[in-house]
Amino acid sequence: MIGVPNGSVTKAVNVLLDCGLVETGELTTTRAQSGMGRPGEIINPNSSRLSLLGMKILPTAIVGCRTNLAGDVERSEMIETGGTTRDQILAGLFDAAGRLVEESIVIGIGVSIGGIVDTDHATLLFNDLVEAEPGRILDGLAERLGAPVYLENDVRCLVAMEQRVGLGRRTPSFNVITVGMGVAVCIVDEGVQVRGSDGEAGLRQHVITYSRECEQFVPASRVLTTGPVTARAAELGLPTDIDQLAVLAETDADAVAELGRYMAVGLAPIIANLQAFTDPQALLVGGELGPIVETGLDELEREVGRITGGCAHLPPVHFADWNFEDWGRAAAMTALALLLAPEPSP
Repeated sequence: MIGVPNGSVTKAVNVLLDCGLVETGELTTTRAQSGMGRPGEIINPNSSRLSLLGMKILPTAIVGCRTNLAGDVERSEMIETGGTTRDQILAGLFDAAGRLVEESIVIGIGVSIGGIVDTDHATLLFNDLVEAEPGRILDGLAERLGAPVYLENDVRCLVAMEQRVGLGRRTPSFNVITVGMGVAVCIVDEGVQVRGSDGEAGLRQHVITYSRECEQFVPASRVLTTGPVTARAAELGLPTDIDQLAVLAETDADAVAELGRYMAVGLAPIIANLQAFTDPQALLVGGELGPIVETGLDELEREVGRITGGCAHLPPVHFADWNFEDWGRAAAMTALALLLAPEPSP
């Protein structure tokens, strides 16, 4: 510490020790500029007491968890909010944090929400599932909780988790598609999430695909989300409950093969477009419709090859088995990533 008297350092270390933020290690001998110095102790961060909170905003609830710095979940909570006005969201987040903290020292809090988020400015730009007006919906929360709060969109939170504790640990370049209530994409190139100049995910526009029925490009939400897919399932005489469809896809893939081909035709243009930007080593598919996509992999590979004229091929496909706890864990891992990231340019 340049320009700080030794006495000040000692006082600072004592405060950190009293708070439990650091702990002493084995005795050592510090070397002065000339000759040996006085015996001293190594000071290490007390990682066992340092925690992260991650919380996911749902239409009527907050799913939250506390993790250690390695991403291991230590406790989970679900808080009913009754709605998604800004006041209801803030009250739910504050309540969840209060239950999760216990004796730990929280160094960062990640909050995950669907839609388009300007991460650098903690601003929600678009979300059609919450009542809160777009803007800085979490203002004041950091002051109330006493730790930095980071707002991020759902898919980028899940990608941050995969980079630290999942696929990304061994695969530096991969693309991600989630299909469920919405369709979201993310590109990870050499360990870096591709973002726009204002901190958004790669493309700000809604995800677009090609509809054979309409013979035109349409928002993917019209053909690949829960509503259109269950409507298609009804036409095919299949269950319209997503959980039942997922079980059927895993136990009798042939029964939902036609629905899988339908998903493949819609996803192929998106995948081909993503691969025009990078050369991914893998594709990660997540979301509640993932099991249906898995039944149409052969068709998906053919479609990607057809669209690109054989210039691109489907990379190895991995299917994420995320649960509600993972949403909170993902937000916590995002908080850690943003804590360690360099400050954005003004």
